[in-house]
Amino acid sequence: REDGEIKYKCLKCGREYPRVIQHLQGQKYEDVFLLGYQETINGRNHKYIMFIFPDGTFVLSDDFNKI
Repeated sequence: REDGEIKYKCLKCGREYPRVIQHLQGQKYEDVFLLGYQETINGRNHKYIMFIFPDGTFVLSDDFNKI
């Protein structure tokens, strides 16, 4: 728009809605990446999961509820 305000337009009814952004105070989010694999040892399947943290550290575990 010319006034710089961002509006969303409904494709079905044609009505415009303003864009609203709210920042939450006191909230902290941390991205944890998960990498899982499975291997077979003596005919049994063993599943492992690696929790990779943003600082580069990781935890390898067979407990999927570790975090």
